[in-house]
Amino acid sequence: MSIKVTSCEVRKLAKPAGSIIAFADLVLEDAICIKNIKVIKGSRGTFMGMPSTKDKSGEYRDIVYPINAETRKMLEDIILEEFNKEDDLI
Repeated sequence: MSIKVTSCEVRKLAKPAGSIIAFADLVLEDAICIKNIKVIKGSRGTFMGMPSTKDKSGEYRDIVYPINAETRKMLEDIILEEFNKEDDLI
């Protein structure tokens, strides 16, 4: 099964918040929206971080995430492609 991404919006930060350099929103199958996916610049390159929340012990837990590596790579490729062509700052 393949998920179709029907919309991808990337908002670059004018002033990066630590290693976070942008946020992305994805719409899947014109039915589900995933908001505030982080675009992170790390020591080994740029990658996505799924939306997360901090639990009672202070650890971050993803709220939504791809179940397999193939889907993660597909979503990350789409976001980074859009990030690399976006010129707008938030």
